[in-house]
Amino acid sequence: MRRVLGFVLLALLAACGTLTPPTSTPTPAPVSGTEPPPAPLTATPSTVQALRLWLPPQFDPNAETPAASLLKARLDAFAAAHPGLALEIRIKGSEMGPSLLETLSITRSAAPDVLPDLVALSRADLEAAALKGLVHPLTGLTDLQSDPNWYPYARQLGQVQNTPYGLPFSGDVLAVAYRPDDFDSPPYTWQDLFAERRSLAVSSGDPNSYLQLSLYLSAGSPLLDDANHPMLDEATLVRVLRELDAGNLAAVGSEEAAWSAFVDGRADLAVTWVSNFILVPPPDSVLMPLPGLEGTPFTLATGWVWALAGSNPQTDALTLELAEWLVADEFLSEWNLAMGTLPPRPTALEASDPRGQLNSISQSAQILPTNDLILSVGPIFQVAMGRMLNGEQAEVVAKEAVESLK
Repeated sequence: MRRVLGFVLLALLAACGTLTPPTSTPTPAPVSGTEPPPAPLTATPSTVQALRLWLPPQFDPNAETPAASLLKARLDAFAAAHPGLALEIRIKGSEMGPSLLETLSITRSAAPDVLPDLVALSRADLEAAALKGLVHPLTGLTDLQSDPNWYPYARQLGQVQNTPYGLPFSGDVLAVAYRPDDFDSPPYTWQDLFAERRSLAVSSGDPNSYLQLSLYLSAGSPLLDDANHPMLDEATLVRVLRELDAGNLAAVGSEEAAWSAFVDGRADLAVTWVSNFILVPPPDSVLMPLPGLEGTPFTLATGWVWALAGSNPQTDALTLELAEWLVADEFLSEWNLAMGTLPPRPTALEASDPRGQLNSISQSAQILPTNDLILSVGPIFQVAMGRMLNGEQAEVVAKEAVESLK
């Protein structure tokens, strides 16, 4: 029996010695000078890359509006050009809950891994977010901000303390609405506008006081002293008050009420945001830049930008590619027109502005002062305007207004 077992064992060992170990099929080396084969069009779960976008409700791409359809198509086209990419859209901020900025701050502290890679922020929110470290500077990541094809205000729109933080995609500018049939020739100055005692609807309930701010800044007067404390120049403030007092001012409670007074024909003129005019312009009405105190058009602007807020630097390049895709001329032109806002790039405005009126308004615009400055001096301008409307002398009102900041 032992001989038989030994024989069988020897036979098995001999047979094993003749087996060939399994081998894998070699992968051909790429030919020099050619690109490697493209990634498969259908991504597996392990290869999907996600980019998170946060938008406020008015920019919801799934809303049933022409502007929403344009944005959705633009986002879909970007995703289609990047196989394996998933765009996660979240709508943040509402009247009933925390704002988009508040949600961004909360998420940064509680769950940084789910921060948005790209977020749409208003100018005021961009400034606050940058100062709180909620968004990343774009320095060294893109040179698009140095492109000359931006309006002056738009280049300022994306910067905070001279550092680029955002790519502008939508603008809004203050302008004067009037009816050309009321004038023998186009008006250029406040004197032209106020001739024949034409009435200007103004908001006496606006603590931001954008009209007064625009006139004050048009003279080149500062809002900060040498120690960076808020200040007002008394002589310039007197000029502002006198300029407005020369008109027939129709005081109402809000910006919305001032615009309604013009639309309804209860006022001859109105200072309004361009966005109020574009979608439903009143019949026989046009816009012009705000005249400055020195005879040169000067007005204030605000708007929206795309900013980076994600916690993973490895997604920055793709996120910026998406942001640049969303500020291309062909998209900005159509989308802003549908939204009733202004493209921040001159070449994007051309198609919808054949007479160049919106271009001249945009060229004259400068960015709003900082949030803190508006909070400091806006209410003072408001009180000064109210006192002037009650018949007080501009010199007395201006002197006390300046003293209140000291």
